[in-house]
Amino acid sequence: MRGLVVILSGLMFMSSCGLFKKIFKKKPKQEESRTEVVMPIIGTIESRTQKVNTIQERLKVTMNTGGEEQTVTILLRYKRDSLLWFSVLGPMNIEVMRGIIRPDSFFVLNKFAKQVYYGSVSNLGNKYGITSVYNVINALLLGTIPKQTYKFEFMKDTLLLVDTAMNLTYGVNVNDTLLSRVYAFTGQSEYVLYIDEYKEVNAKERETIVLPSRWYMKTNGMELSIKQASVKVNHKLKFPFRIPDRYQKVPFNY
Repeated sequence: MRGLVVILSGLMFMSSCGLFKKIFKKKPKQEESRTEVVMPIIGTIESRTQKVNTIQERLKVTMNTGGEEQTVTILLRYKRDSLLWFSVLGPMNIEVMRGIIRPDSFFVLNKFAKQVYYGSVSNLGNKYGITSVYNVINALLLGTIPKQTYKFEFMKDTLLLVDTAMNLTYGVNVNDTLLSRVYAFTGQSEYVLYIDEYKEVNAKERETIVLPSRWYMKTNGMELSIKQASVKVNHKLKFPFRIPDRYQKVPFNY
């Protein structure tokens, strides 16, 4: 169940080891408060993936919990801003979990325990300080950020875009305008996701799109290394999900 929590929420971020506090203690310089400096960069980030409607990925996820390491495969299908489906495969490619996240709710089948965990997306977001789950999913899978006005500052070669309403900060590499980090802060908890690598993906109409392909996270004593094994974009997808009658329904413990 601990790994499930990471899949639903920890996949978004990892512990920032105090860096987030340093960011918010440092006040942005006055000359950097002009939005016209930042909006072209945000537009460039958005334009790279604006034609992506669906994604299908196969991910290798290695979890390390205090020296104990485990690797699983996650099959992931995403219809932009509306539906996320995943299947977790254990040894010998046996499915151990299957989940779906809709705009208002999520369900996860634990096939070994014959249980289905369910809950509200808004409650999950409130627990981890996220008011828009799809903004975080888009950052994770597409490397995009919402197009809006941010407070911002520069730290060496990184542009920090601060969304004070959501307690989120996006770190963008100013050399290639690629999203490299996502910070979150809620209460006394701090999280950050690192996007370590991008790669070009062939889309329809002979287009090439650059998407994240390797991630790193750490949260609550658990480290995750995620690598993309395969990816397809803008293909017609199915999202098979059915709750067997014999499964025990268990509310998700936030």
